Amino acid sequence: MVDSSGKRAPRFFEPPPWESQQSDELAAAKQVRAESAKDVLAEAEPAKIDEAAMAEMLAKLAAEETHTNQGLWQAGVVASVGVGSIGLIVLIFGFVGFARTAKAGPVGVAGGAILVVFGLGMIALAIWLVVRTLKQRGVL
Repeated sequence: MVDSSGKRAPRFFEPPPWESQQSDELAAAKQVRAESAKDVLAEAEPAKIDEAAMAEMLAKLAAEETHTNQGLWQAGVVASVGVGSIGLIVLIFGFVGFARTAKAGPVGVAGGAILVVFGLGMIALAIWLVVRTLKQRGVL
């Protein structure tokens, strides 16, 4: 059960005794189908494809294809600039909150920290959005 590499050899499926006759019939039917498929494939001639005609056809299909989202990349960039601006404002408010509430105790520090985390998250979202948008456009 163990080969030279130390791995166990896979166990093969053995049907229960009450299903062994059905399993043998199924295996025989699979064998007949496989042999008939080999005969059909041997008789068929391989189709010859003209490379130049195929390239021309693909070029025509590419020219006919509609591009419905041509201007959406601009919307993605504008949205990322908006989200990044809001994130920067929230980040600034978080730092101001830290400075003004440092003497207020843990509640003030927690409020400033929350604003800083949300601001950084929005800036990261804006960066991710602009990178993804420009990658889809092919710029990056």
